[in-house]
Amino acid sequence: MIGVGEVLSSRVEKRVCVVELVGESDLALVDEFRAALSEALEDAGGVIVDLSRATFVDSSILRALIGAHKRALAEDKAFVLQLGTAPIVERVLKLTGLDELLDRTYSRQEALARIRERMIGRAP
Repeated sequence: MIGVGEVLSSRVEKRVCVVELVGESDLALVDEFRAALSEALEDAGGVIVDLSRATFVDSSILRALIGAHKRALAEDKAFVLQLGTAPIVERVLKLTGLDELLDRTYSRQEALARIRERMIGRAP
């Protein structure tokens, strides 16, 4: 499958970035996704990966998520997955066990609350 998706990046708070996948995301999009995740982790104390508008993700996207999650842990940064997505995306996360590995929420507000909670007591 050749991706018909896009990667969107934004800063929602001073120290929180969002990387969003929209549409079908696969090998054709993974380099852009990895770069966005890397930049977000470099620039922020917390990252929300928003999959709420993703309609498909393949194993290359899942590997990128795992890599970014490991980096966030190593750098003591908050990393939250925002779902509310297509059933196939949630099923893939469940089948691979990523639904248990990654901190996840179903709303932006809840994702922000979790990131703020993790960042309490850290220097600005």
